[in-house]
This record gives sequence, C-alpha cells and structure tokens, in this order.
Amino acid sequence: MSETLIVNYLIKGRVKMNVEELVQKAKDLIGEGNVEHAQQFIEEHKDELGEHYHKITAMLADTTTDGLFDKIKGLFQ
Repeated sequence: MSETLIVNYLIKGRVKMNVEELVQKAKDLIGEGNVEHAQQFIEEHKDELGEHYHKITAMLADTTTDGLFDKIKGLFQ
C-alpha cells in the first residue's frame, strides 16, 4: 500500500483501492500461493477490477493448474 493510502485509511477509515492496487494485491496473493484468499479477494472486487477480472482469474487458474500438475508429478518421482 502506498503511504498516502495508509494515511487515508488511518484517518478516514477504509479507502477504496484503485485498479492498479487491486491487480497488484491479487498478483501478490497468487504469487504467495495463497489461492483461497486470492479467490476471495478477486470475487470481492470483481466489479472494481473490470476488464482485469478475466485476466486475473485466468492467471489464478494457471497457477492452480500448475500446482496440481506439480503435485501429480511428485507422486511419480
């Protein structure tokens, strides 16, 4: 979060994140492997994400598919 957003959050309460911040947060959650939280976050902000929603859900699907493939591959090694 940017310093301005943090200050606004502390002063005014919850502040809406802009699209770039939403996309970055979703990417961070996916990158950390926090799939369930990422799915929840993406669904909660579906309308705000707009055109980015489909790109992020595709990225999430690729991540979960790759993770499943790695788990299956690990069974045979």
